[in-house]
Amino acid sequence: MSSGNIRAAAVAAAIAVAIAMHIGPLPHLGVVSFSGTDARAFLQAQLTNDIENLTDTNAQLSAWCSAKGRVRQLLLLIAHGDDVIAVLPRSSIESMLLGLKMFVLRTKVSIVDRSDDFRLLGAQPAAGATPSASVFGAVPHEALGVTTNAAVGRIVKLPGGTARFLVIAPAEENGLRSILADAGALDAGFGGGEAAPAGGGFEFGDIGLGDGGGAAGEIALDSVHPAGG
Repeated sequence: MSSGNIRAAAVAAAIAVAIAMHIGPLPHLGVVSFSGTDARAFLQAQLTNDIENLTDTNAQLSAWCSAKGRVRQLLLLIAHGDDVIAVLPRSSIESMLLGLKMFVLRTKVSIVDRSDDFRLLGAQPAAGATPSASVFGAVPHEALGVTTNAAVGRIVKLPGGTARFLVIAPAEENGLRSILADAGALDAGFGGGEAAPAGGGFEFGDIGLGDGGGAAGEIALDSVHPAGG
């Protein structure tokens, strides 16, 4: 059996015992990877949170600030093997890469826009359902908790009062869409480049990583809050 068929079979098995989920793409978000022996030390020096608390089972919200201490961009950091990946709006990636690369110097870190290597999905249990199981198998119970599903990718529970999840799937998994659709777990609006659907109160336009509309993309920290929180 090919690796693609194995992955498809694993997803199908999870769906067989799944609850209904509202699922939609998040095309406005992208992914930047940090790799190399100094990647974590570099992030520790450039961002606000303690990178030592970032583990395979715990994601992290962190901020990239200006020299004056104003938040320029919030990042959702996730451990990805030996690398760290950051989720942020695609519109902010170019300026952030230019800003961070100024400080690389002799540091052994590679910073790459890998948005095309991943598919980002938002997921929320249907009304009356519980998030203890899903089309993705087990999901994390604590805010910013992470579970890894070999068939799908990484699932992060987002902060806020509503059970919402960010799914980071490999872009090459072309069968994921059709499997979800066949299981009836896919909202009708799902499709490449389309906005996330809004069935049953499902709302994923903002997960607290927007640029806030400030000058040069800067925002004040107290203006940031997770949607649904």
